[in-house]
Amino acid sequence: MLDLLLFTSAKLGHLLCNAKLKYLCHQIIKNFKEIFKNRMKEIALLIVLWISVYCNAQNISIRTDSAFVHFTFVSKKTEGEIREVSAKIEVDYFNIFSSKISGKAMLSSFTTNNKMRDKHLLSKEYFDADQYPYISFTSEKIVKKGEMFVVEGILTMKGVSKQIEFQIVEHPNEIVFKSTIFSADFGIEIMKKREKSKVIVAVHIPLLE
Repeated sequence: MLDLLLFTSAKLGHLLCNAKLKYLCHQIIKNFKEIFKNRMKEIALLIVLWISVYCNAQNISIRTDSAFVHFTFVSKKTEGEIREVSAKIEVDYFNIFSSKISGKAMLSSFTTNNKMRDKHLLSKEYFDADQYPYISFTSEKIVKKGEMFVVEGILTMKGVSKQIEFQIVEHPNEIVFKSTIFSADFGIEIMKKREKSKVIVAVHIPLLE
């Protein structure tokens, strides 16, 4: 139980804290494990208090100027990006699973590296970017599924809102949110069959160092 508590605290520190805080989290947890092996409740309380002291702001520092969405339309083997992305991560240090994540991706920066195809996809027939200029996501909760942390929330695209989930994947200088959606669920019927409208999405959010 102690190892599970320490592992979960360290993992969340990795995923939702900046580089400096990650290092400090590791040090404090290492010390706790050596000194307070049989005092789990005190350890849990001290970790929470320690994080609240060292994290003066509620919001994680992220580089929205470098954030982007990468997507793969599986059946067409077409890849692309949305380069203009804004994101906000509000961390609740006393209940990390209640932290909030939200963001927008502007379709004006949508590209598949084919101008004619992009123009067609952004037309009223598909994304209808003039009427719906951005895609948005608002989290509802963060949960742990096996070894993965998952963000559950509402994705809105072309005026249609659906509940989806993103897996949180840690990299050295960024957090990546990965999901699989079906464009047909949002009224973007590029293919007639729903199963042919599968899109793999990865939202890359660099962290400030």
